Amino acid sequence: MNIYTVGDDILAQWHWIEPELAKAKARSLNPRNTTGHYLVDILNKRAFVAVVRYPDDTLGAVWLIYVNPDTFHIEAWAGSGMKDWLPEALDKMHEWAKQAGVKHITSRSRKGAARVLERVGGWKVHDYYMVAEVKT
Repeated sequence: MNIYTVGDDILAQWHWIEPELAKAKARSLNPRNTTGHYLVDILNKRAFVAVVRYPDDTLGAVWLIYVNPDTFHIEAWAGSGMKDWLPEALDKMHEWAKQAGVKHITSRSRKGAARVLERVGGWKVHDYYMVAEVKT
């Protein structure tokens, strides 16, 4: 696997990154930002993009990670074949977190992804995000 962060050439690569983040956004219940907001945060170094590629260069995943004083927060992620790349990607993320001096990696995930992170990565479910449709 090739697991890397997208650096200062984010604008040159945004044409293929943005649709992946939009997919994650479409599945999310968190209306906090648009992909345009994400780009501004990346350009201002408040967040970064991590990419997982298979050896044949096909895309495994794209993650948007916010950098806080003591936390990396995975705001959005989209991809496929998670069982193939997740353990290695999590190891890489821990390496980046150590280099940045952060103490925690967090994410608000759907139930299935939370179970996988708990089982494969040893993450702990801390709370639940609840939603109800407004009665009409």
